[in-house]
Amino acid sequence: MQARQHKRLKPWKTVAAAAALAAAGIASQAAHAATAPAQIKIGTLYASTGPFAVASQGQFEGLKFWAEAVNKDGGVFVKAFGKKIPVKIVAYDDQSSTSTATTLYNQLITQDKVDVLVADFGSVLTSVAVPLAAEHHMLLIDPTGSGANFFTKKTDYLADVSIPASTVWP
Repeated sequence: MQARQHKRLKPWKTVAAAAALAAAGIASQAAHAATAPAQIKIGTLYASTGPFAVASQGQFEGLKFWAEAVNKDGGVFVKAFGKKIPVKIVAYDDQSSTSTATTLYNQLITQDKVDVLVADFGSVLTSVAVPLAAEHHMLLIDPTGSGANFFTKKTDYLADVSIPASTVWP
Protein backbone atom coordinates (compact mmCIF):
# COMPACT_ATOMS: atom_id res chain seq x y z
CA MET A 1 0.00 0.00 0.00
CA GLN A 2 1.42 3.36 -0.96
CA ALA A 3 1.58 6.17 1.54
CA ARG A 4 -0.44 9.22 0.61
CA GLN A 5 1.73 12.06 -0.48
CA HIS A 6 0.59 15.57 0.27
CA LYS A 7 1.87 18.65 -1.43
CA ARG A 8 2.93 21.30 1.00
CA LEU A 9 1.29 24.59 0.18
CA LYS A 10 3.03 27.85 0.87
CA PRO A 11 1.07 29.99 3.36
CA TRP A 12 -0.08 32.42 0.66
CA LYS A 13 -1.29 29.52 -1.47
CA THR A 14 -3.28 28.18 1.47
CA VAL A 15 -4.95 31.58 1.78
CA ALA A 16 -5.62 31.61 -1.97
CA ALA A 17 -7.19 28.14 -1.75
CA ALA A 18 -9.35 29.34 1.13
CA ALA A 19 -10.39 32.37 -0.88
CA ALA A 20 -11.42 30.21 -3.81
CA LEU A 21 -13.65 28.20 -1.49
CA ALA A 22 -15.08 31.42 -0.09
CA ALA A 23 -15.91 32.68 -3.56
CA ALA A 24 -17.61 29.38 -4.35
CA GLY A 25 -19.74 29.68 -1.22
CA ILE A 26 -20.69 33.25 -2.04
CA ALA A 27 -21.55 32.28 -5.60
CA SER A 28 -24.03 29.64 -4.48
CA GLN A 29 -25.68 32.10 -2.09
CA ALA A 30 -25.49 34.91 -4.65
CA ALA A 31 -27.21 32.91 -7.35
CA HIS A 32 -30.44 33.35 -5.40
CA ALA A 33 -30.04 37.12 -5.10
CA ALA A 34 -31.21 39.61 -7.71
CA THR A 35 -28.13 41.82 -7.68
CA ALA A 36 -24.47 41.35 -6.86
CA PRO A 37 -23.39 42.36 -3.36
CA ALA A 38 -21.16 45.43 -3.11
CA GLN A 39 -18.56 43.35 -1.28
CA ILE A 40 -17.90 39.88 0.09
CA LYS A 41 -17.45 40.06 3.86
CA ILE A 42 -14.96 37.55 5.25
CA GLY A 43 -15.12 37.20 9.02
CA THR A 44 -12.06 36.05 10.93
CA LEU A 45 -10.39 36.14 14.29
CA TYR A 46 -6.76 36.53 15.30
CA ALA A 47 -4.89 36.36 18.59
CA SER A 48 -2.76 39.35 19.57
CA THR A 49 -1.74 37.75 22.86
CA GLY A 50 -1.53 34.31 24.44
CA PRO A 51 -0.10 30.99 23.26
CA PHE A 52 -1.41 31.29 19.68
CA ALA A 53 -0.44 34.92 19.05
CA VAL A 54 2.68 34.45 16.91
CA ALA A 55 1.17 31.89 14.54
CA SER A 56 -2.25 33.54 14.51
CA GLN A 57 -0.89 36.94 13.56
CA GLY A 58 1.11 35.42 10.70
CA GLN A 59 -2.00 33.74 9.34
CA PHE A 60 -4.02 36.95 9.73
CA GLU A 61 -1.36 39.00 7.93
CA GLY A 62 -1.46 36.47 5.08
CA LEU A 63 -5.23 36.83 4.79
CA LYS A 64 -4.95 40.64 4.74
CA PHE A 65 -2.18 40.41 2.12
CA TRP A 66 -4.41 38.20 -0.03
CA ALA A 67 -7.42 40.56 0.32
CA GLU A 68 -5.31 43.57 -0.65
CA ALA A 69 -3.93 41.76 -3.72
CA VAL A 70 -7.37 40.52 -4.79
CA ASN A 71 -8.95 43.95 -4.36
CA LYS A 72 -6.12 45.58 -6.30
CA ASP A 73 -7.22 43.34 -9.17
CA GLY A 74 -10.89 44.27 -8.76
CA GLY A 75 -12.02 41.55 -6.35
CA VAL A 76 -12.97 37.87 -6.52
CA PHE A 77 -14.70 36.76 -9.71
CA VAL A 78 -18.16 35.41 -8.91
CA LYS A 79 -19.46 33.47 -11.89
CA ALA A 80 -23.13 33.85 -10.88
CA PHE A 81 -22.83 37.60 -11.49
CA GLY A 82 -20.18 37.48 -14.20
CA LYS A 83 -18.07 40.05 -12.39
CA LYS A 84 -15.47 40.64 -9.72
CA ILE A 85 -16.59 41.65 -6.25
CA PRO A 86 -14.21 43.24 -3.71
CA VAL A 87 -13.59 41.50 -0.40
CA LYS A 88 -13.65 43.04 3.04
CA ILE A 89 -12.02 41.44 6.07
CA VAL A 90 -13.99 41.83 9.31
CA ALA A 91 -11.67 40.76 12.14
CA TYR A 92 -11.57 40.68 15.92
CA ASP A 93 -8.93 39.79 18.50
CA ASP A 94 -9.81 36.64 20.44
CA GLN A 95 -6.65 36.86 22.62
CA SER A 96 -6.08 33.08 22.31
CA SER A 97 -9.27 32.48 24.35
CA THR A 98 -11.89 29.96 23.23
CA SER A 99 -14.61 31.69 25.24
CA THR A 100 -13.79 35.04 23.64
CA ALA A 101 -13.59 33.34 20.23
CA THR A 102 -17.06 31.82 20.70
CA THR A 103 -18.55 35.24 21.44
CA LEU A 104 -16.74 36.86 18.52
CA TYR A 105 -17.65 34.16 15.97
CA ASN A 106 -21.29 34.63 17.02
CA GLN A 107 -20.89 38.38 16.53
CA LEU A 108 -19.39 37.91 13.07
CA ILE A 109 -22.31 35.69 12.05
CA THR A 110 -25.29 37.39 13.71
CA GLN A 111 -24.32 41.06 13.91
CA ASP A 112 -21.71 41.66 11.22
CA LYS A 113 -23.51 39.31 8.80
CA VAL A 114 -20.31 38.07 7.17
CA ASP A 115 -20.61 35.89 4.08
CA VAL A 116 -17.94 33.36 5.06
CA LEU A 117 -15.73 32.59 8.06
CA VAL A 118 -11.99 31.91 8.14
CA ALA A 119 -10.95 30.19 11.37
CA ASP A 120 -8.22 31.50 13.66
CA PHE A 121 -4.97 29.57 13.93
CA GLY A 122 -4.97 25.96 15.09
CA SER A 123 -7.39 23.34 16.27
CA VAL A 124 -8.06 24.87 19.70
CA LEU A 125 -9.37 28.18 18.38
CA THR A 126 -11.06 26.54 15.37
CA SER A 127 -12.91 24.01 17.54
CA VAL A 128 -15.45 26.56 18.79
CA ALA A 129 -16.18 27.80 15.25
CA VAL A 130 -17.06 24.40 13.76
CA PRO A 131 -20.41 23.90 15.58
CA LEU A 132 -21.34 27.57 15.18
CA ALA A 133 -20.75 27.45 11.43
CA ALA A 134 -22.90 24.31 11.15
CA GLU A 135 -25.65 25.80 13.32
CA HIS A 136 -25.82 28.95 11.17
CA HIS A 137 -25.23 27.19 7.82
CA MET A 138 -22.09 29.28 7.33
CA LEU A 139 -19.05 28.13 5.38
CA LEU A 140 -16.00 27.92 7.67
CA ILE A 141 -12.63 27.80 5.96
CA ASP A 142 -10.09 26.19 8.25
CA PRO A 143 -6.49 26.96 7.19
CA THR A 144 -4.70 25.23 10.08
CA GLY A 145 -6.89 23.19 12.42
CA SER A 146 -6.79 19.43 12.05
CA GLY A 147 -8.26 18.12 15.31
CA ALA A 148 -9.79 14.64 15.13
CA ASN A 149 -13.01 15.95 16.67
CA PHE A 150 -13.66 18.03 13.52
CA PHE A 151 -14.32 14.79 11.66
CA THR A 152 -16.46 12.89 14.15
CA LYS A 153 -19.72 14.43 12.90
CA LYS A 154 -20.60 15.07 9.28
CA THR A 155 -20.74 18.74 8.40
CA ASP A 156 -21.27 20.43 5.08
CA TYR A 157 -19.93 23.71 6.44
CA LEU A 158 -16.26 22.98 7.15
CA ALA A 159 -13.62 23.34 4.44
CA ASP A 160 -10.37 22.11 5.94
CA VAL A 161 -7.52 23.41 3.79
CA SER A 162 -4.79 23.03 6.36
CA ILE A 163 -1.34 21.66 5.80
CA PRO A 164 -1.56 17.90 6.36
CA ALA A 165 0.39 17.65 9.59
CA SER A 166 -2.07 15.42 11.36
CA THR A 167 -2.47 11.66 11.21
CA VAL A 168 -6.17 11.95 12.07
CA TRP A 169 -7.36 13.24 8.73
CA PRO A 170 -9.97 11.02 7.11
